[in-house]
Amino acid sequence: MFAHPSVSYTLPKERRASGNGHPARIASRILIFIALAAALFGKVGIEVCLSQPLWEKHLWLPIMLIVLAMGICISTLFHAITFRLFGK
Repeated sequence: MFAHPSVSYTLPKERRASGNGHPARIASRILIFIALAAALFGKVGIEVCLSQPLWEKHLWLPIMLIVLAMGICISTLFHAITFRLFGK
């Protein structure tokens, strides 16, 4: 492969051997934590929407928040399990 002289190109095996997996572990854990916190916030939002008849028409918003947060959490967990980010 030819690259421009000013661009440094490292092969994928060299990148993997350099130990750049640790920031990905921390980032994955932080992302999962934030997604679970958002899902919990959505659950509280559902309880509030159901407690007030005026807000029942806005029930879609916390449900959408929970669905999106769980989608992020599941995709991050799938990525972590696939690439073994959490275990040695």
